[in-house]
Order: sequence, then structure tokens, then C-alpha cells
Amino acid sequence: MLDPLRRGVAEFIGTLTLIFVGALAFLVTRRLAGARGRLLVRAVLRRRDRSTALKWIFPTASVDGKKLGVPQLNTTNGSGAGVVTELILTFFIVWVVFATAADPRGTFKSIAGLAIGFTISLDILM
Repeated sequence: MLDPLRRGVAEFIGTLTLIFVGALAFLVTRRLAGARGRLLVRAVLRRRDRSTALKWIFPTASVDGKKLGVPQLNTTNGSGAGVVTELILTFFIVWVVFATAADPRGTFKSIAGLAIGFTISLDILM
């Protein structure tokens, strides 16, 4: 019973909370207007609601073997190490997005997609 609870907490921290932190960073630095920021928050909440509905629609037995594409922690690492790793990787992606795509003085706008793509690839491979 503890395993689904741990997965739920990790999903809450990893997806919902960090998405809001990223949106808040853009709002605080005025890279995202207030109305657009509210739209982003509503979109995140809608995605959460739809994914919860899909979880209820599909029976557990049909998705257990596939884990729904969710990456798993190594058995030797604990939940704390997973959260710290997630925080570090999120810092990398936020830093790269701000340094390339969101910086008005940046000289790397033409290759912003490449840098962001490489960082996301690094995050996935971790």
C-alpha cells in the first residue's frame, strides 16, 4: 500500500509542484503576463483532472505491467534521493530555458530549441 502512496507523492512533487514553480518564475521575472500565467495554471489543473479521470477509467490490472510510462527509481535509491535528483534536473531545465529562450539580451535564441532539447534528453536519461 505504501508504494502507490509514494508514487502519488512523487508525481505531485515532480509534476504539479515543479510546473507551478516554473510558471511562478516566469511570472515573477515578468516574462509571462498575468492573464497568460493564469491560463497556464488552468491548463495544468485541467491536465491533472484529465489524467486522474484516465486513471479511474482504465482498470489497474491493464496498466500494471506497463507502469504507464512512469520512470521508476533505482531500488538502491530512496525517495529523498529521487526528490533531490528531480530538483537538480528541474533547475537545469529552468536555467537553460531562461538563458536561451527567455532572455531578451541572449545571443542564443537561434539555437534555444537545441539547448532545451539536449537538456530534456539529459533529464530523461537520468
